[in-house]
Amino acid sequence: MRNSKFTLALGVSAAVLLMHGAAFAQSAPAADANDDMQEIVVSGFRHSLESAIEVKRDAVQIVEAISAEDIGKLPDNSIAESLARLPGLAAQRVDGRAQVISLRGLGPDFTLTTLNGREQVSTGNNRSVEYDLYPSEIISSALVYKTPQAGFHAQGLAGTVDLQTVRP
Repeated sequence: MRNSKFTLALGVSAAVLLMHGAAFAQSAPAADANDDMQEIVVSGFRHSLESAIEVKRDAVQIVEAISAEDIGKLPDNSIAESLARLPGLAAQRVDGRAQVISLRGLGPDFTLTTLNGREQVSTGNNRSVEYDLYPSEIISSALVYKTPQAGFHAQGLAGTVDLQTVRP
């Protein structure tokens, strides 16, 4: 009985091996000298994420970055709503719209804001800048410095928001 099972298994194995044909490698068509190489350019939302990551990687301090592509893809009326999407930033809303930004849990009075490197002043009673005055269409990028930077002579206690406008 045992010998017949072995013979049966050996016969099935041999039959399976014989049923499979030989596999031959296929040759690829020869490359033409006239074929042009295609260049792939990354753009759009994926490119903006890569550039924001690159800014964070190259910075010597802790920063958050948002680019024009990110701002354009989001349905935000002002730059305050775009900034509120970044980690560590929160928007305070007045009449349903984002008006001022709190950075790292500190009040909006403790954040310095620059526009193209120039310090911005408040239109209200305190030092907080009302970001709803800046439409998101005119901002090309925003950098939020969460740690002090030697290049800024005036800095906020919570951090610094550096807005860059679109250049013609």
